Amino acid sequence: DPTSDAQVKAGDNVTVVISLGAKVSLVKVPSVLGMSEAQAKSALESAGLLLGDVETIESEKPVGTVVEQKVPAGLEIDEKTGVDVVLSLGSKKPAETGNNGTGGNSGGTPQDPGDTGNNSGEKTVNQNIALKSSPEVQHVVVKLNDVTVYDQIKKASDKQITVPLTGSGSGYLKVYINDVLTYESVVPFN
Repeated sequence: DPTSDAQVKAGDNVTVVISLGAKVSLVKVPSVLGMSEAQAKSALESAGLLLGDVETIESEKPVGTVVEQKVPAGLEIDEKTGVDVVLSLGSKKPAETGNNGTGGNSGGTPQDPGDTGNNSGEKTVNQNIALKSSPEVQHVVVKLNDVTVYDQIKKASDKQITVPLTGSGSGYLKVYINDVLTYESVVPFN
Protein backbone atom coordinates (compact mmCIF):
# COMPACT_ATOMS: atom_id res chain seq x y z
CA ASP A 1 0.00 0.00 0.00
CA PRO A 2 0.18 2.19 -2.07
CA THR A 3 0.27 0.31 -5.41
CA SER A 4 3.42 0.25 -7.50
CA ASP A 5 4.09 3.32 -9.64
CA ALA A 6 1.76 5.43 -7.45
CA GLN A 7 3.00 8.83 -6.34
CA VAL A 8 2.90 9.68 -2.65
CA LYS A 9 3.46 12.81 -0.62
CA ALA A 10 6.45 13.18 1.63
CA GLY A 11 5.61 11.78 5.05
CA ASP A 12 2.96 9.29 3.78
CA ASN A 13 3.21 5.72 5.09
CA VAL A 14 4.40 3.05 2.65
CA THR A 15 4.04 -0.65 3.47
CA VAL A 16 6.93 -2.83 2.34
CA VAL A 17 6.74 -6.65 2.25
CA ILE A 18 10.05 -8.52 2.37
CA SER A 19 10.24 -12.06 1.00
CA LEU A 20 11.76 -14.81 3.11
CA GLY A 21 12.82 -16.56 -0.10
CA ALA A 22 11.60 -19.82 -1.53
CA LYS A 23 10.18 -22.34 0.91
CA VAL A 24 12.71 -25.11 1.47
CA SER A 25 11.30 -28.54 2.19
CA LEU A 26 13.43 -31.27 3.70
CA VAL A 27 12.87 -34.85 2.60
CA LYS A 28 14.29 -38.13 3.90
CA VAL A 29 16.73 -39.96 1.60
CA PRO A 30 15.58 -43.53 0.85
CA SER A 31 17.97 -46.45 0.60
CA VAL A 32 18.49 -47.34 -3.06
CA LEU A 33 21.16 -49.96 -2.42
CA GLY A 34 20.64 -53.12 -4.46
CA MET A 35 18.27 -51.40 -6.91
CA SER A 36 18.77 -50.96 -10.64
CA GLU A 37 19.48 -47.44 -11.90
CA ALA A 38 15.86 -47.07 -13.08
CA GLN A 39 14.48 -48.31 -9.74
CA ALA A 40 16.80 -45.96 -7.84
CA LYS A 41 15.71 -43.01 -9.99
CA SER A 42 12.05 -43.85 -9.37
CA ALA A 43 12.55 -44.26 -5.60
CA LEU A 44 14.44 -40.97 -5.36
CA GLU A 45 11.84 -39.10 -7.42
CA SER A 46 9.05 -40.56 -5.26
CA ALA A 47 10.85 -39.10 -2.24
CA GLY A 48 11.11 -35.68 -3.93
CA LEU A 49 14.78 -36.07 -4.90
CA LEU A 50 16.70 -36.46 -8.14
CA LEU A 51 19.18 -39.05 -9.37
CA GLY A 52 22.56 -37.32 -9.39
CA ASP A 53 25.82 -38.48 -10.97
CA VAL A 54 26.14 -42.20 -11.72
CA GLU A 55 29.56 -43.86 -11.42
CA THR A 56 30.54 -47.51 -11.85
CA ILE A 57 32.88 -49.84 -9.98
CA GLU A 58 33.83 -53.51 -10.16
CA SER A 59 31.83 -55.39 -7.55
CA GLU A 60 30.68 -58.86 -6.62
CA LYS A 61 27.11 -57.51 -6.64
CA PRO A 62 24.96 -58.06 -9.76
CA VAL A 63 25.79 -55.88 -12.78
CA GLY A 64 23.82 -52.64 -12.86
CA THR A 65 22.79 -52.61 -9.20
CA VAL A 66 23.47 -49.72 -6.86
CA VAL A 67 26.36 -50.65 -4.53
CA GLU A 68 26.88 -47.21 -3.01
CA GLN A 69 24.89 -44.05 -2.50
CA LYS A 70 26.78 -40.88 -1.66
CA VAL A 71 24.07 -39.46 0.63
CA PRO A 72 23.21 -41.88 3.45
CA ALA A 73 19.69 -43.28 3.71
CA GLY A 74 17.63 -41.63 6.43
CA LEU A 75 19.36 -38.28 6.16
CA GLU A 76 17.05 -35.29 5.60
CA ILE A 77 18.14 -33.02 2.75
CA ASP A 78 16.63 -30.28 0.59
CA GLU A 79 13.93 -31.42 -1.81
CA LYS A 80 15.03 -31.71 -5.48
CA THR A 81 18.65 -32.44 -4.46
CA GLY A 82 20.55 -34.95 -6.62
CA VAL A 83 21.78 -38.14 -4.94
CA ASP A 84 24.91 -39.61 -6.56
CA VAL A 85 25.13 -43.40 -6.83
CA VAL A 86 27.67 -46.06 -7.83
CA LEU A 87 26.58 -49.04 -9.95
CA SER A 88 28.20 -52.46 -10.11
CA LEU A 89 30.08 -53.51 -13.24
CA GLY A 90 30.29 -57.05 -11.89
CA SER A 91 33.61 -58.51 -10.85
CA LYS A 92 36.70 -59.29 -12.88
CA LYS A 93 38.06 -62.67 -12.03
CA PRO A 94 41.67 -62.59 -10.80
CA ALA A 95 43.12 -63.41 -14.23
CA GLU A 96 44.72 -59.98 -14.37
CA THR A 97 48.46 -59.68 -14.83
CA GLY A 98 51.02 -56.98 -14.28
CA ASN A 99 49.95 -56.01 -10.76
CA ASN A 100 52.95 -56.29 -8.47
CA GLY A 101 51.07 -54.94 -5.43
CA THR A 102 52.97 -51.66 -5.27
CA GLY A 103 51.73 -48.15 -5.62
CA GLY A 104 49.05 -46.07 -4.02
CA ASN A 105 45.34 -46.36 -3.80
CA SER A 106 44.07 -48.51 -6.64
CA GLY A 107 40.63 -47.14 -7.24
CA GLY A 108 38.78 -47.08 -3.92
CA THR A 109 36.04 -44.62 -3.19
CA PRO A 110 37.03 -40.96 -3.26
CA GLN A 111 36.94 -41.05 0.53
CA ASP A 112 39.93 -43.40 0.74
CA PRO A 113 42.96 -41.29 1.74
CA GLY A 114 45.54 -44.02 1.18
CA ASP A 115 46.61 -47.58 1.71
CA THR A 116 49.59 -49.60 2.84
CA GLY A 117 50.76 -53.08 2.02
CA ASN A 118 51.99 -55.88 4.25
CA ASN A 119 53.87 -59.11 3.72
CA SER A 120 50.83 -61.45 3.63
CA GLY A 121 49.43 -60.13 0.33
CA GLU A 122 46.83 -58.14 2.22
CA LYS A 123 46.56 -54.37 2.12
CA THR A 124 45.25 -51.85 4.60
CA VAL A 125 43.03 -49.08 3.25
CA ASN A 126 42.02 -46.14 5.42
CA GLN A 127 38.28 -45.50 4.96
CA ASN A 128 36.86 -42.12 5.99
CA ILE A 129 33.29 -42.32 7.24
CA ALA A 130 31.12 -39.23 7.64
CA LEU A 131 29.02 -39.08 10.79
CA LYS A 132 25.47 -37.74 10.82
CA SER A 133 24.90 -34.22 12.14
CA SER A 134 22.49 -35.57 14.77
CA PRO A 135 21.95 -37.09 17.24
CA GLU A 136 24.99 -35.87 19.19
CA VAL A 137 25.91 -39.38 20.43
CA GLN A 138 26.18 -42.06 17.73
CA HIS A 139 26.93 -45.77 17.96
CA VAL A 140 29.06 -46.55 14.89
CA VAL A 141 29.57 -50.15 13.74
CA VAL A 142 31.68 -50.90 10.66
CA LYS A 143 31.61 -54.36 9.12
CA LEU A 144 33.87 -55.73 6.42
CA ASN A 145 32.48 -58.86 4.77
CA ASP A 146 29.98 -59.08 7.67
CA VAL A 147 32.77 -59.12 10.29
CA THR A 148 32.73 -56.22 12.77
CA VAL A 149 35.99 -54.27 12.47
CA TYR A 150 34.93 -51.13 14.37
CA ASP A 151 32.39 -50.62 17.16
CA GLN A 152 32.52 -47.32 19.04
CA ILE A 153 30.38 -44.52 20.43
CA LYS A 154 31.24 -41.20 18.73
CA LYS A 155 30.03 -37.60 18.91
CA ALA A 156 28.43 -35.92 15.88
CA SER A 157 30.85 -33.03 16.42
CA ASP A 158 33.67 -35.42 15.37
CA LYS A 159 32.14 -35.15 11.85
CA GLN A 160 34.08 -38.13 10.49
CA ILE A 161 36.14 -41.11 11.55
CA THR A 162 38.92 -42.99 9.78
CA VAL A 163 38.79 -46.78 10.00
CA PRO A 164 41.69 -48.93 8.72
CA LEU A 165 40.40 -51.90 6.70
CA THR A 166 42.68 -54.83 5.90
CA GLY A 167 42.08 -57.44 3.22
CA SER A 168 42.95 -58.72 -0.23
CA GLY A 169 41.02 -58.61 -3.50
CA SER A 170 37.93 -56.66 -2.54
CA GLY A 171 35.68 -56.52 0.48
CA TYR A 172 32.13 -55.40 1.13
CA LEU A 173 31.84 -52.55 3.64
CA LYS A 174 28.71 -51.80 5.69
CA VAL A 175 28.43 -48.88 8.10
CA TYR A 176 25.71 -48.77 10.74
CA ILE A 177 24.96 -45.65 12.77
CA ASN A 178 22.60 -46.24 15.70
CA ASP A 179 21.69 -49.66 14.25
CA VAL A 180 20.64 -48.19 10.87
CA LEU A 181 22.55 -49.21 7.73
CA THR A 182 23.73 -45.84 6.39
CA TYR A 183 26.44 -46.74 3.89
CA GLU A 184 27.52 -49.73 1.79
CA SER A 185 30.45 -49.93 -0.57
CA VAL A 186 32.89 -52.27 -2.25
CA VAL A 187 36.44 -51.73 -1.00
CA PRO A 188 39.16 -52.77 -3.48
CA PHE A 189 42.39 -53.86 -1.81
CA ASN A 190 44.40 -54.73 -4.94
